[in-house]
Amino acid sequence: MVESSFLNYYLTNCDSNILNTTLDIIKPRKSAESLAALDDFTSDKYQNFLRLSLIENESAYETERFPRLLMKPRQETCLPNRVLNLLVEFYNSLYEEHFVPIYSITGPNNDIVVISKIIQYGRIRIGADIFGSIQAAHHKKSSYILARFEQEDGTIDTYPGQVQFYFEHTIYLKNSSSLTHSLALVKWYRLVQDHRTRYFCQVDDDIKSCNIELWTNGFYDMSRDSIIPVHHILGKFIKCNFNIGTRKIKEYMAVIPLNKKISF
Repeated sequence: MVESSFLNYYLTNCDSNILNTTLDIIKPRKSAESLAALDDFTSDKYQNFLRLSLIENESAYETERFPRLLMKPRQETCLPNRVLNLLVEFYNSLYEEHFVPIYSITGPNNDIVVISKIIQYGRIRIGADIFGSIQAAHHKKSSYILARFEQEDGTIDTYPGQVQFYFEHTIYLKNSSSLTHSLALVKWYRLVQDHRTRYFCQVDDDIKSCNIELWTNGFYDMSRDSIIPVHHILGKFIKCNFNIGTRKIKEYMAVIPLNKKISF
């Protein structure tokens, strides 16, 4: 109450011109160039975005917008048929409609046609983190990501992968409306066969104490799961070689997660 009384006194007796000038000086200024992307991130929006990456309580439809998310290099191109087929599978699992690739159309039908035209990006910004891809050669080190998938038994597991590129794709529905999706094409690393090898770095047989996991250096074949919403990216990881054994040495890939950077 005392502080409020002093504040009211000074506000009442302060010259209005001086006060306005002072407020202009201390007012936060708009960031310039690349830093300006962070000005569009609010705490509520960012928390909602991060919640989608957990996929435990809700899932993204990848049409959720997030300011200044996709970054250069940027180009308009077309997906090859093998990737377009994966995109069709993705849409068929996401919506209660039936989608077909454009190259398979031979006459009139009631299916929703998926065109191959996309806008391809090499990088993506989430909070203060910049995620790269194979397409952006100078940002290859930041192309290693983690994402969660729901298994057949209902459990959720985290998989490491390498982003090939990010892209925006638009579908045109039967009611004449359109939806633009923000997606990533990812190659996922193969799981090791032995559970003990994966958690080789655990302490006292406690999996939760194991922050570093061992995976193979090979990839799974491309499938429907190779296309994910950018909203499901859980974070980045560092990849390094890890050898086990003395006489017969086996080489694995160590997955070291990185903490997320948050900046508003």
